[in-house]
Amino acid sequence: MKTLILSLGLLFCAFAHAEDLGEESVYIFQKENSTVVEYRRNGLLFMVKITPDSGSPYYLIDNDGDGVLEPQQHPFSSGLIVPQWVLYSW
Repeated sequence: MKTLILSLGLLFCAFAHAEDLGEESVYIFQKENSTVVEYRRNGLLFMVKITPDSGSPYYLIDNDGDGVLEPQQHPFSSGLIVPQWVLYSW
């Protein structure tokens, strides 16, 4: 239940910062060892939630709004997309 509320909260926060919400859609895929949920606005990917079969769910977020998950821009980056975990919820 906490996970659902947290997911909805994150989704609401992402929508609240948009000037025009447009058409939103959610796609759920079952992979080998995880469940992947893609959140799209006007056809552009803005967030992915990955829930492994064992472990905590994590998120990949499009920071610039172009619909592409870019690697973190860091001088020592090897082109990896850095996942984000929820550290605290209530």
